[in-house]
Amino acid sequence: MAERREVARRVAVALTTDPRVPAYRRVLYALCLLAGVRSSEACALRWRHWEANVEPLGRLLVAGSWSSQRKAVKSTKTGSVRAVPVHPRLASILAEWKAQNPDAGPDDPVVRPPEGHVVNENTNRKRLHADLATLGLRQRSVHDMRATHMTLLEDADANERVWKRWTHGDPRDVVGGYLRTQWAVKCREMLKLGLPETAKSATPV
Repeated sequence: MAERREVARRVAVALTTDPRVPAYRRVLYALCLLAGVRSSEACALRWRHWEANVEPLGRLLVAGSWSSQRKAVKSTKTGSVRAVPVHPRLASILAEWKAQNPDAGPDDPVVRPPEGHVVNENTNRKRLHADLATLGLRQRSVHDMRATHMTLLEDADANERVWKRWTHGDPRDVVGGYLRTQWAVKCREMLKLGLPETAKSATPV
């Protein structure tokens, strides 16, 4: 079990920091690994959904999911809006990405691929497999990244009843824009998630 969790940490660090992975995909992977969102939800996020000035941690409002069939944003899988505390590492990644895209407005997508590229479940899967191969890591599914987020929280002894509020949602959790669960409590549990700054080695895992 300890070895499996160490592998999860190393994979998370590699996918979000290694310069061999294109920048926009590092952002996509960071959203899945550090906020626990589904890749389709990450593709639906707009910059207005990131409330960076909320204390003690910024807030990410997960309100939609990208539908490849409709080529439009639909409701989340559970139909609820989830408020996710933004881990300091993710906040740093988002701030750096925003600085690289100074013309991005509030309604522009956070995951902004180069011209001619598209992001959806199919392309996300193919590009993840390519990136894992480049990094010398074994193949994993896109959904595994969300599972890794939960594994890291479990490893940090974070309160499952609290963190499942932002990974799975609860219609009772957001009422009139205010959180029923105390925001400070959510932030405290998110801060338990710790990762080293960079990968220690390139050993295949």
